[in-house]
Amino acid sequence: MLVAVSFRNINGFFCKGKWASAHFFYFGRRKPVSSSRLASGHGFRRKIGIMPQLPENVLPRIRELAEILLKESGLELVDLEFRREGRGWVLRLFIDKPGGVTLDDCAAVSRELGDQIEVEDLIPLSYTLEVSSPGLDRPLKKEEDFLKQIGKLIQLTTSVPLAGQSFFKGKLLDYEKDGLLHLADKKKIWEIPVSLIANARLVFEG
Repeated sequence: MLVAVSFRNINGFFCKGKWASAHFFYFGRRKPVSSSRLASGHGFRRKIGIMPQLPENVLPRIRELAEILLKESGLELVDLEFRREGRGWVLRLFIDKPGGVTLDDCAAVSRELGDQIEVEDLIPLSYTLEVSSPGLDRPLKKEEDFLKQIGKLIQLTTSVPLAGQSFFKGKLLDYEKDGLLHLADKKKIWEIPVSLIANARLVFEG
């Protein structure tokens, strides 16, 4: 089943919500900024042929704002990213809570966080704010993410090859912060240094 909701609020940005396979999305297109403002380099390094980048302190500040907001609502920030995609710049948040998030959760976070970003003028660029649940293949970032998934099937890649391979898929047996992750595949039990994990996510066992 797929349900989509769209509306335009009084602040002039377009929002759309979508639900599919227990994975919620909420989009908010922020108002465009003037070309003169962009040309002034307001917070961005702007050179011909070079993609503009946010100052180093901006994403940590957005993360801080998001974590405060989510904690007040009993929600958890799973991941956050700001990247250029086909439709333009996207600020993407993955949120979660016991029992799963709802479309209303995503909508509320999108509105409130978007307003805070505007007040502090953190992103002087037209962008899409996307808030969603992590889905069935949620990324594993923090220690508690791994600890919650012990006994479940995960997949991960390492920054350098281990015994000739950098992709691993198997049952998570144990996780030691600043130590080793123990993963059992069909052939052996791997001891993977946590410091070498580039990315990891839960694998849906349907």
